[in-house]
This record gives sequence, structure tokens and C-alpha cells, in this order.
Amino acid sequence: MASMSMTATFVPAVAKETQNSTTMRRDLMFTAAAAAVFSLAKAAMADEEEPKRGTDAAKKKYAQVCVTMPTAKICRY
Repeated sequence: MASMSMTATFVPAVAKETQNSTTMRRDLMFTAAAAAVFSLAKAAMADEEEPKRGTDAAKKKYAQVCVTMPTAKICRY
């Protein structure tokens, strides 16, 4: 069996680990919240109107789609 002095040496390590875990969890939640705010702000700032389908602007904006799927609605009239 472990002696009392041996057990006492492990207690501060457990407390420190719990505190570190709490700090890491708090940092993770703050990072997730910041990412959500920035993604919403980016979506709100996207005031750019979509080009009409089949126009040169649409073909240029969606070039990758038009190359891989030439029959996509955005690429033709």
C-alpha cells in the first residue's frame, strides 16, 4: 500500500492537471467562438451579387465548375 506521504506527492500533480485541462478547454471554446464570429462576419460582408447564368462573368467566377461539369446551370443559358 502507498504511504500517506507518497499519496500526498500525487495530489498537487492531479490538481495542476485539472487546472491545465480547464485552461485548455477554455482556450478551445474561445477559439471556436472566434472562428464562428469571423465566418458569420465574412458571410455578412459577401454583398457581391451572383452573376447571371451563362454570362462570361459567371463562366469566369465558376471556371472550375464549368470545366468539370460543362452542363451545370451556371455555365449555360
